[in-house]
Amino acid sequence: MLASCRISSTVGHLHKPDTLKTVFISGPYSSDPELNTSIAIRIWIELYDHGFAGFCPHLSYFCTLHKKLDYDEFMKHCTVWVSRCDYF
Repeated sequence: MLASCRISSTVGHLHKPDTLKTVFISGPYSSDPELNTSIAIRIWIELYDHGFAGFCPHLSYFCTLHKKLDYDEFMKHCTVWVSRCDYF
């Protein structure tokens, strides 16, 4: 339930576990967003099963069902995450 979700006001409560390596999942999207998102999700699951924390920008597909996202602006957002991941 969304109303019960709370975001901590202090960053101190957030911490990146040392045991999980982060992976930015990159791959085609625009040619077939639904299919490519499905493929990326399967890759995320594989990473999860092997102890990695995957970041899957393809999941933005579900956001685009509600709002059209500007490609260049979205790429800027992706770049931020690439720089924070251990692998890409």
